[in-house]
Amino acid sequence: MRKVVIPFAEKILKGKVVSTDEGSLVLHPESGPATPPITMAQIKTLGRPKPPDIWKLDFMVNVGASKETGNTETEKYNLDGQITLSKSPHVIRLYGEYYKEYSKEKLSKDKGLGSLTYERFITKKWYLFGNTTESMDKFQDLNLQANVAAGPGYQFWKSEMRNLSVRLGPAYAVERYTKAMKNFDNEDHKDYVAAYWAMDFDMWFFDRFIQLFYHNDGLFDLKDSTNWLFRTRTGLRVPIAFGFFAALQYNYDFNNSPADNKKKNDQMYLFKLGWHW
Repeated sequence: MRKVVIPFAEKILKGKVVSTDEGSLVLHPESGPATPPITMAQIKTLGRPKPPDIWKLDFMVNVGASKETGNTETEKYNLDGQITLSKSPHVIRLYGEYYKEYSKEKLSKDKGLGSLTYERFITKKWYLFGNTTESMDKFQDLNLQANVAAGPGYQFWKSEMRNLSVRLGPAYAVERYTKAMKNFDNEDHKDYVAAYWAMDFDMWFFDRFIQLFYHNDGLFDLKDSTNWLFRTRTGLRVPIAFGFFAALQYNYDFNNSPADNKKKNDQMYLFKLGWHW
């Protein structure tokens, strides 16, 4: 006996099929009585049902480090990674990155970011999303920048060779600083309603010899047009072997309303080694 799908009399019948001595088939459905004998001439197609979807795991991690001694004494470390769980129509994505740097044995960079995104597809292209992002930067006097966002998203491409998706929606953001700032009316925090956007893109070139990737996300304060920020992560990945790859990456972070005496933009050029599973 086996479970099959039989289009019969303009219906799809699903269940276990048993052959009779006369050469016809009797179908025992998952519920209800068995069907009358069905001759082979009455059957248009006979096939096994689709196996149930299972959760799929995608994991990627990147590490980078450098050390200089002599006239220049610096140590730099960076780590980032992403875990994606997917089972139609659900996608759960957890991302994190962390950077630390010492100059002449003194801490000169200490910043990190983490995000959790949930996507629920309602059609092949359209989905609804929820996102939360948190970041900190000690040398921007930023203890916490966090936001929660939700809304619609659209997936233009989805394949092993290229992917492109965008999402847009309302958000609520909070920022907590180490001290009161003149830029923030002598407050040590900001809370605001904002518009949130994000875009993710990657594509292989030259027969999977090199992969271009790009991410952008940002917030725009709906009450104060001078208060907005965005982040980009752009780079190239070159496969090595056994899932390992080398990557060149450029990070650009922009905050149009930073803490007192801080620059609006931060830039980083990174060389990393990674593993994808």
